[in-house]
Amino acid sequence: MAEKVVDNLAADYASVKEGVRTIMGGKILEYEAKTILQKGIQQERQKNEKELAQMVKNLMANLGLTVEQAFNSLGLSDDTRENILKNM
Repeated sequence: MAEKVVDNLAADYASVKEGVRTIMGGKILEYEAKTILQKGIQQERQKNEKELAQMVKNLMANLGLTVEQAFNSLGLSDDTRENILKNM
């Protein structure tokens, strides 16, 4: 996106375009709000996986289901299943 802006704003100035591309080219900006958001998302995901792990344990204990049957009854994806197994 930065390239499009530079191309339009500095169309007649090749050296300016090159300088801006060198500085901004492909760099991903990391800022505090983004870091805090990502940390919050990760914490929420871990909390949810712990709660799901507890649900699986309850289904197994109360209804005598196998791990696979408990996962199937909750409709969990393969990725979620793997993460839950790590927490159990």
